[in-house]
Amino acid sequence: SVVNLGPDQAVDVRTTDILDLARLTFTSASLQVGPEGAGGPLTFTYDPSNGTFSALVGDLDAGGTATVTIFADVRSDAPTGTAFNTAQTASLRFDPDLTNNTATSNYELAAVADLAVVKTAGAQQASVGSPLLYTLVVTNSGPSAATSATLVDDLPADAQLGQ
Repeated sequence: SVVNLGPDQAVDVRTTDILDLARLTFTSASLQVGPEGAGGPLTFTYDPSNGTFSALVGDLDAGGTATVTIFADVRSDAPTGTAFNTAQTASLRFDPDLTNNTATSNYELAAVADLAVVKTAGAQQASVGSPLLYTLVVTNSGPSAATSATLVDDLPADAQLGQ
């Protein structure tokens, strides 16, 4: 959110946010002006080569608030851990306090893998002493890659493992 702490109207307010391209893919953005939620069309640019999002909020009266919402998808191959995101805002009018024109938030990304295994026998019925083939299929429904996954198949005590 952008808040004009006054004392004058902020003119031609612009907000910039650089998305972490290793983790996020930009999808869209929206603008809400004031507590009543009135919004208008948001004029913005997005550069997918470097993740820079720039929005023109417009003029903002003293005490006024505007909320720019950026929608992004987390990449399936995103690195895990703590990620940081910083937004900056500026106006054409003199601002006596530039220290509050930048805000940073952090978020945690954790890998999530959804593994499943299906085991089928090569025949519905087997004769004593004859070979029986088992097929095991492991799938990962993601959204993240599974790392260091293992598969254990405990055979009956009287079964012999063949080639």
